[in-house]
Amino acid sequence: MTSLCLLRSRHRSPRSKSPFSFPDSMFEATENAIIPHLILDFLKRGANGALVSFIWTVRVYSSEGEKVLFVEFGSDKARVEKGLRKAGEEICDRWQLEDVAFCHRLGRTGVGETILVAAVAAPHRQEALEKRAQ
Repeated sequence: MTSLCLLRSRHRSPRSKSPFSFPDSMFEATENAIIPHLILDFLKRGANGALVSFIWTVRVYSSEGEKVLFVEFGSDKARVEKGLRKAGEEICDRWQLEDVAFCHRLGRTGVGETILVAAVAAPHRQEALEKRAQ
């Protein structure tokens, strides 16, 4: 089964006053495979001209040079989503954004599979790049 990491947890930052963005953000943890392009498509909106993302995957070798078969993440979905939401709220409040998406994998994740997708969208590329850099 695949998780799009969409439409389960929506959030509107109460302080965000941007006239350009839509009030949808997504914060989800899942034991299912993550499809990054669907999460990015979720943030593509008419008012957003820029989308910046970070996609974290399981690599073949650890930093110590040992072969990796899989990684395992705890399965406390509520705690993970609370942390994702907190980070997202800070981003929304600090840069007046409303379009943010975080999706984190739980459980056993194999080599090449996506662990995390973190993305922000903004009306202009400079704004999106500044948010990514910080």
